[in-house]
Amino acid sequence: MTVNMVRIYKKTLSHSRNGKNYVPYRSYTDENLRNAIKAVQEKKTSLRDAAKRYGIPTSTLALRAKKRVPMKKAGRPCPLSPTEENTFIEYLNLVASWGYPFDLYDLRLLVKSYLDKKGVHENRLTNNLPGRDWATNFVKRHKNVISNRLSANISSKRAMMTSEKLDVFFENAREKLKITNPSLIINYNEINLTDNPGAKKFIFK
Repeated sequence: MTVNMVRIYKKTLSHSRNGKNYVPYRSYTDENLRNAIKAVQEKKTSLRDAAKRYGIPTSTLALRAKKRVPMKKAGRPCPLSPTEENTFIEYLNLVASWGYPFDLYDLRLLVKSYLDKKGVHENRLTNNLPGRDWATNFVKRHKNVISNRLSANISSKRAMMTSEKLDVFFENAREKLKITNPSLIINYNEINLTDNPGAKKFIFK
């Protein structure tokens, strides 16, 4: 008699980049790391116990506790400084307020143009052009001030319309219709009339 054993697989945490899965840089927070370092340095617990308690690799905790490796953000550094990124955000919000918002590709070209004019050659980028992942992560990093969302294809005059102006329009229409012969009023079906053949995402405030 043959018995088939059921295998149980444990899912490994991973993240996707460029169509491939990678083990994450880390699955612990900065606060946990600081608490673990403090506990080890103050000799309140052993290195192994602190690593297990706070979910930090033992080798990582050992290096941090001995101050051989300074604490820093995981991952590659950004090609732009925080000040430069804030300047780009201001520019993106400005052009959006003019009615000419940028999409992610426009943002990538803007960064490339900036790096080229600055005379900087970023080895991590192909011809100084950031990838789509970088642009997506840029918006995510600053999601409190910008967002990439669908845009409605409407005229600037229509976008400036307010509820107060609509109330005035209907109030005037109501007075005009009172003195208009009903036989002169014609309704049109607008189901096949559209000025929005397709929605596209742009960056807005």
